[in-house]
Amino acid sequence: MFFTKDDVIDKYKIISFLGNGSFGEAYYVLDRALSTKQVIKVFEIISTSQEALRAELRETLQEAQIQVTLDHEHIVRVTQADITRNRQFLYIDMEYMPNKSLGLRMKSTFLATTYICKQFIKILSAIEYIHSRGLLHRDIKPDNILLDANDKWKLSDFGLSSHEESCPLRGGYTTHLPPEYFRNEEDGKLRDVYAAGMTLFRLVNNYNNWEELTMRISREDTQNGNIIEKLGFQPWVSKKMIAIIKKATHKDITKRLQTTTEFKNRLARLILGISWEPQTDASWKGSEGDIDYEISITKFCRNTKFRVEVKKNNRKQNEFKKEFHSEKEAREYFFDHIRKTSFK
Repeated sequence: MFFTKDDVIDKYKIISFLGNGSFGEAYYVLDRALSTKQVIKVFEIISTSQEALRAELRETLQEAQIQVTLDHEHIVRVTQADITRNRQFLYIDMEYMPNKSLGLRMKSTFLATTYICKQFIKILSAIEYIHSRGLLHRDIKPDNILLDANDKWKLSDFGLSSHEESCPLRGGYTTHLPPEYFRNEEDGKLRDVYAAGMTLFRLVNNYNNWEELTMRISREDTQNGNIIEKLGFQPWVSKKMIAIIKKATHKDITKRLQTTTEFKNRLARLILGISWEPQTDASWKGSEGDIDYEISITKFCRNTKFRVEVKKNNRKQNEFKKEFHSEKEAREYFFDHIRKTSFK
């Protein structure tokens, strides 16, 4: 950690350390000149020669130069970049996102599929905007989607971004890289489509322990694009959503969704239904507008039979009530109802 609380960096006073990554450290700061609170991303300048310094600054400033030109409501805003007076650090001044990342939100909150669908369309519109300007993001994942004070999702972290026409193959988040990357065949917009598909896969399944899950996946399977096949989908994920994700992450680039516009439009055509969330292992609650729903599994007849019941505004819906001789059958019906009612 470069700085601690109350340290001063030029016009900024450190309030707290927010975290670090491959491309520097982030701090919540007070801009003493403007009396506003911001985030700055700080990079240490380690080069000794002037030539090496210029090369390092060019590479580090690339993120700020790209992001400061972008004007989209679902992209984190960057206002300036500069070098500290002692020339030891470069900093990027950016919008403060108090509700942190989607990756962190997933660890504490179950995200309903319908909610994810509505919000992810907006992230795809941000990627669509980036692509329209001839840029690639190259690092789309839940940790790089930040939430503002109103929980608006915004794409961030352009450390791997570049202009499409001048981009050599560059690394990234391994489990979100498409198979063709590992064959040194492609590093264009279809890489962002694939990474967005992997991000949506993680979100709708609420896979909040991704690193632990993917440790079980072999390097060969990762490089061949078999992660989704190996991990599979959770039982509440609808067939319509599964079809879109599989198309966005297809191993064959000719069969993959070809643009983020196509990806966004596929999601936008889904008609949202009930927004379901688990309450217990055997009970989920949902809502659609001002209507509340509940579905539950209960045991009866000396615990040898299982009953699935659905309530609408606390009134039993007898047409959906069913009884089963095994818990497995009851759960299949339980999740089938959730899948079918999540989208119309």
